Amino acid sequence: MSQTRRRPSIFSKSRRRYRRAVEPNQGNSRKYANLITQSINRVNQALILVILYNLRSSNYAGRVELAQDAGIGDWIKGFTKKAADTAAALMVKAQSSIKAAADWFTNATVRDTTTAQKDALKTAGMSEAFIAEHWTEPTDWGQYVAPEVRGMIPGFIRDQTELISKIGGRELQKIQDIMAESLSAGVTITDIERLLRSVEGFDPARAKRVALDQSIKLNQAIQRGNDLALGITEAVWIHVPGQYTSREAHIKLNGQAYDLRTGIYDPEVEKNIQCGELPFCRCIYRAKMPELIANVTSPPLKAMRTYITEAPEKKGQLELEFETKPRKRTVKKKRTYTRHKKVTPHGVQMQLDFDMAQIEKEFTPQTIKPKKTGKKKKK
Repeated sequence: MSQTRRRPSIFSKSRRRYRRAVEPNQGNSRKYANLITQSINRVNQALILVILYNLRSSNYAGRVELAQDAGIGDWIKGFTKKAADTAAALMVKAQSSIKAAADWFTNATVRDTTTAQKDALKTAGMSEAFIAEHWTEPTDWGQYVAPEVRGMIPGFIRDQTELISKIGGRELQKIQDIMAESLSAGVTITDIERLLRSVEGFDPARAKRVALDQSIKLNQAIQRGNDLALGITEAVWIHVPGQYTSREAHIKLNGQAYDLRTGIYDPEVEKNIQCGELPFCRCIYRAKMPELIANVTSPPLKAMRTYITEAPEKKGQLELEFETKPRKRTVKKKRTYTRHKKVTPHGVQMQLDFDMAQIEKEFTPQTIKPKKTGKKKKK
């Protein structure tokens, strides 16, 4: 009695209806918060040292009556402008370290999100070969992602660099404001030094909130791009409560299905949004696995089928991988295929049929896939 074989397809195992939600890596978020704090505070301390050095080198005595002198106003304006120029120069010098932090965070998030997402897809039953056919672009760290995600990485890095620079600029402005107020009030240099050195710097708790917010934004955007490349278009909104409060609209969205391509309508902002898009939104999504014809089993021992996006010819040969029966070693053989078009709920797919009559005498099929061309994956 012949046994019915499951043909190689999009799904490699017993499939699940949904892919589990993938949350951002908390370790990366914490490290990024530390990098943000260090980058900003390093510039803050440099500005304070320059201000104090310039004050000691000047004729400023810090007397109240001097502050009321008609000429002191112009001197304070000039000194304040000099401090602002110094702050701008320090931020320019800090750009390399800020960009390095943004680069690390972006690539680490892409790596960990893609790895976790791939594991979740495989657990849900999607074959690794099918994922590899659609995640074709290598990142700088060697992971393969969807072309859309690869194209977003430079923008992610640029956005993170601008964000840290903007926060750093606001922190530097606080120091300049303290200095200007102290000078106008005629405070002594000793007191100005005490006030400036008492500045606590960028709040670590705030840095953690910023880092977590950015982790979720990148995590969701990366998953969305990778999922869409695989033909996954449906998702379920999962509300994650905030640390202190939650958006009422997002609580109501919990459990609702929506289209990944367009997002879901949020009545509070009166537009469609994606998970994690709004400031400090922690919501994530669970992807619905597509209903594809790949679940259908093929006739026993008559034909072996695989699906590809494009086939070069209607009829031809492709190099396939087989595992030999006696020695259990993988060999490559060219076998003739016939290409057919198959209409599915998600569009037209190419179906390749291979004659199994001769193959069954020699080989037990292990994997069947078109020979890959182009760059190989880095080990």
